[in-house]
Amino acid sequence: MTTVQFTKMHGLGNDFIIIDQTTQTLPINESLVQYLSNRKTGIGCDQLLMIKHIDNADNTYNYTVFNSDGSAAEHCGNGARCVVKYIIEKYNLANKKITLLTNTRKITGSINQLTGLVNISMGAPMFAPTEIPFTQKENTINSYELDLEHTKIICGVVSMGNPHVIIKLFSENELDDTKSLTDIAKAIQSSRYFPNGVNVNFYIKLDSNNIKLVTFERGCGFTLACGTGACATVAYGVSQNELKDPVNVTMLGGKLSIRWDQKHELEMIGTATTVFEGSFNIA
Repeated sequence: MTTVQFTKMHGLGNDFIIIDQTTQTLPINESLVQYLSNRKTGIGCDQLLMIKHIDNADNTYNYTVFNSDGSAAEHCGNGARCVVKYIIEKYNLANKKITLLTNTRKITGSINQLTGLVNISMGAPMFAPTEIPFTQKENTINSYELDLEHTKIICGVVSMGNPHVIIKLFSENELDDTKSLTDIAKAIQSSRYFPNGVNVNFYIKLDSNNIKLVTFERGCGFTLACGTGACATVAYGVSQNELKDPVNVTMLGGKLSIRWDQKHELEMIGTATTVFEGSFNIA
């Protein structure tokens, strides 16, 4: 019997199990992720996050993400904020910058000691269909028509190291129509357009510096917040000259501030909260 230590955290209600493999080992598989993620029979989470310290020189950690259905994800922005806070507090690294290596990119993060907010440099957004990946041919305006079974959808595409579809809505009623949005999101995710799957973001513009957003994530469904979804949606809006840096993104779980001047890395600023620590046993 092996005892594994974990920390439960959340970023705006997007919740995580964090397992630090720096001093312990957990052989991971799909069924174990599903068991731990289950909210009735396990610990419960949207994603399970694995980290491992690999370099003292610049506080570098490997950062691996699994969705609650057991599938692997390339990235998680809310999770990154939680991981950065966990590392800084666990290893007494106040005022230090933490580097996280995902499957697709290198990101850095730190805590503002005055506000307690976590700042993550998320890298540059990517818009080419080959970078999503997305099967349609690239156009210069990032506007694509998806021919789904019962409807046609106009969208943009963005990668933040993981794939995102961006769909603009025009009223609060549309944004609150969870059933219709679920149907659309599932149709997009099961379509031929995105061979690796995709996160589906629906937003309304309040003004040039404020939007409201909901995200239907791969392997999870609707979550209370999506960090990479917020980043991707703002990047799309700024690139379309619809939004202006900085942009406040309001989601069901709270707000993120996203900064992108189209010259430097996109920055995400928001909270990260520790819920509890615990352990579980595996045979």
